[in-house]
Amino acid sequence: MISDELEASKLKTDIQSQYLKASIGGSGRQADTVLTRAFDHRWTVNDVYLDIFQDTSYAIGTLWQTNQVSVAQEHLVTAIIERQMGELHTLFKPKMMKAKTLVIGSVDKENHRVGARMVADFFEQDGWTVHYLGASVPTKTCLAMAREMQADLVGLSSEMIFHLPAITVFVRQAGSFGLSGIPIMVGGMPFIQQPELYTKLDVHFSGIDARQAVNKANQLLGCEKEVTMVSIPAPNVSTEAQSAFRKNHAKIIDRVTARLLAEPGQFDHLDDQAESILKAGFEFTSSSLEACMLINDGSLLINQLRWSKDRLPHDGISMDRMVENLRVYSEVIMELLPAPLADEITGLIRNMISVQIEIMKT
Repeated sequence: MISDELEASKLKTDIQSQYLKASIGGSGRQADTVLTRAFDHRWTVNDVYLDIFQDTSYAIGTLWQTNQVSVAQEHLVTAIIERQMGELHTLFKPKMMKAKTLVIGSVDKENHRVGARMVADFFEQDGWTVHYLGASVPTKTCLAMAREMQADLVGLSSEMIFHLPAITVFVRQAGSFGLSGIPIMVGGMPFIQQPELYTKLDVHFSGIDARQAVNKANQLLGCEKEVTMVSIPAPNVSTEAQSAFRKNHAKIIDRVTARLLAEPGQFDHLDDQAESILKAGFEFTSSSLEACMLINDGSLLINQLRWSKDRLPHDGISMDRMVENLRVYSEVIMELLPAPLADEITGLIRNMISVQIEIMKT
């Protein structure tokens, strides 16, 4: 057992060293090869984030501080890490969805964002709905987003100690946005170097890494309300049906929009924007369906449906109306496509409607 642990520790150190060397040298391809080696040794994506990306970010910061690398090299390493994080993001799929929402970003004028993005991905994997705002987020913008998204938790990242006052400003202004007492977590190098620092800023907790941040958030908020993650089966739509749908793409959108606008009083509140809003929605739906059918992956539609729940009420369309719109959309497809082909497409839309109804309950 001790021998195995020593071997694992040696492998970890070797992989970390190889990755740092490759990324400082500016070789994204070599850095990709190091990640492949890590996965070949059964590292999880969480291991890669914490033991490679996080370790490298800390190391490059220290090397810059001691003048062993240039600012350009630091930026190059960060760019490689962020590119790979984007490619690995799809691996952070949650098994369960929690009725909790996180808004997270780096504080105003703080340009370091890798740490905040790591935390965002870990929360998403844990089933939270996450709104990641990136670097240098103005305080009022972050507060407005937290209010709009009815956030259960706000995450603020500050890698440089001179940006800590922005956290105090956020806490002080929260009340004017109706967010007095909203749970706030903080992170960044100052909080790793001084774990109790958060207690002096009137926030709720900090974590040494993304995993600890998720654990502490769940302890603080309970997260009792969990629902099984909804899913859409692989569509298995024939190439003939896909082709017919693609050829009639524009005609379907025009006809379903015209039919809905003909319903008395349904969209009067949208005034002269009704047609453009409906067409934009069906364009998004149709394009999403085409992508889903092309790669035979029903899960692609889940995010689109969740987006609809968050976005469409702000466009004046309720979720009940959204479900009805999908039903009319399905009827139009039945009218325009040959029956056997239309059945394949509308079967997928029926699944979408069922999932949309489930999402409305969360």
